[in-house]
Amino acid sequence: MNDEIVCFTDGSRLEHTGRTGASVFIESYNIKQVIPLGRYASVFQAEVYAIHICVLYSVDEVNASVTICSDSQAALKALAAAKTTSQLVLEIINVLTELSIHNYVRLLWVTAHSDI
Repeated sequence: MNDEIVCFTDGSRLEHTGRTGASVFIESYNIKQVIPLGRYASVFQAEVYAIHICVLYSVDEVNASVTICSDSQAALKALAAAKTTSQLVLEIINVLTELSIHNYVRLLWVTAHSDI
C-alpha cells in the first residue's frame, strides 16, 4: 500500500526565548504549519499537539493510507499506552481512532535530524 498522506511532525523549545512550538509538514497537501504554544507548554506537549494537527488535516479522508512520522518516542508511546492521565493524549487517541475507522493509519518513529 502506498502512503497517500505523509505527515512529519516536530515539537521544540527555543532556550533563548523559553517559547515552545509545534510544526507540521504534510507532504501530500504541501502544508507547512508552525504553531507557537508559548512559554508554558512542554516539548512533549508540542510533539503530541503536532500529531494532533496532522490527524485533524486528514480526518475527512476515506480509504487512504495515512502515515504520521514523529521523532518523539515518548509521544508515540503515550499514544499507544493502555492508560493515560493526559487529556491532550486522550483527545488525540480519540481522533486517531476515528481516522482509522475508514483509513489505514500508522504512526512511524523517525530518527531526529536525519534528513528525511
